[in-house]
Amino acid sequence: MALPTVTEAEVAAVIDLRSNTVATPFITTAEALVEEVNLEGKGLSQAILKQIIIWLAAHFAAHLEQRFASETTGDARSAYQYKVDLGLNDTMYGQQAMLLDITGTLKKLNSRGNKQGPIIEVIPDPPTGSPFDT
Repeated sequence: MALPTVTEAEVAAVIDLRSNTVATPFITTAEALVEEVNLEGKGLSQAILKQIIIWLAAHFAAHLEQRFASETTGDARSAYQYKVDLGLNDTMYGQQAMLLDITGTLKKLNSRGNKQGPIIEVIPDPPTGSPFDT
């Protein structure tokens, strides 16, 4: 059975990509992973397989740029999502893909390389007098 077709627009619907970012390489990577672990042979519907590919593609795209956690325009303050983890737990998109995979295949794949659990680091505000102060 062939994998369902996923478009760039479908990936862009779940992750805000830069205007010059092309989602095709991330879709290709997501499809390759789904094929490698044989998800299409495990009884999942085409609709669920499509959603898994979309969320996996968004997961891979999320590594291209930092994601905003919050922004402020007055005094130009911003904070980025920053979580150091391994595998699909690293982004909310990877976590969603694992949730959609009711066979547990992605979760098992993810847990093989993640034996120590997540490391979360908070990045403090830059010190005053830095080049970022205006």
